[in-house]
Amino acid sequence: MDFNAIINTLMSSDSLSQLSSLSGTSEKDVSNVLSSALPQLLSGAQSQATNQDTAESFANALTAHGQKDSNDLASFFGGVDMEDGQKIVNHLLGKDQAVATAETLSNESGISASGISGILSAAAPLLMNLLGQQAANSSSASASASGSGLDLAGIVGSLFGGGDDNNSGGGLGSLLSGLFKK
Repeated sequence: MDFNAIINTLMSSDSLSQLSSLSGTSEKDVSNVLSSALPQLLSGAQSQATNQDTAESFANALTAHGQKDSNDLASFFGGVDMEDGQKIVNHLLGKDQAVATAETLSNESGISASGISGILSAAAPLLMNLLGQQAANSSSASASASGSGLDLAGIVGSLFGGGDDNNSGGGLGSLLSGLFKK
């Protein structure tokens, strides 16, 4: 799995349908919210993975979430814990930023802030699952020089185009800007 596969899975019709059911919003609204929020969530994941204060706990969270089978999205979403999803969003964005993001997206879309939070809370466990699977696949190929067994910063950096988020060189910014142009 690579970055495109992660985005494609999150934005697939099966995923949008399940997220719509969980959040009580339309598939179109789910798609619009994810298109706007995924760049922020992914940037938050990159920050968590590369910050020495949060990298270890983030790696543990990825390991835990990555062990769940997401091949059957209906089954996966049937077991989604919305409270855990909100905790994930709060960790990735920061609690204040998560509230601000929900309010901003609410103003832009006309969906209630609680509806936005519901969509993000439902989607976050799948995002962590997919990132966790990617990290597990990558870590088996390259062990960390520090001996921890998981070079999370390197894995996330390679997943996001070397951590380059400035719209050049194929990094996170250029990929997301191409995927999410409105």
